[in-house]
Amino acid sequence: MEYPNYSARYWVHCAGMSTMSLDLDLILPIRDTPSAELMMLKATCLWNAGIIDDRQRELVHQRAKRVLRRDAAIAALWRRAHEVHDCAVEWKAAVSTQV
Repeated sequence: MEYPNYSARYWVHCAGMSTMSLDLDLILPIRDTPSAELMMLKATCLWNAGIIDDRQRELVHQRAKRVLRRDAAIAALWRRAHEVHDCAVEWKAAVSTQV
């Protein structure tokens, strides 16, 4: 069988893409806010290059948005806990000076 005059890299790339199933969790790991933001950008770049399709890009964006919402909620809880702690410290200080 004769192949057109393409580089070996092209044929490996094409053969790999037609037979390879992309493991999005491996290629685009999302663990925290910075990685979620970076993987959203990376997914968009891979989609623009035609390496992943709309569905795969949307899956990555959904995973990233879940992590971003989770991390925002955790940050809000920490802020609230610090506010309550600071208020308790101020109250304790005010009570101790009145006695």
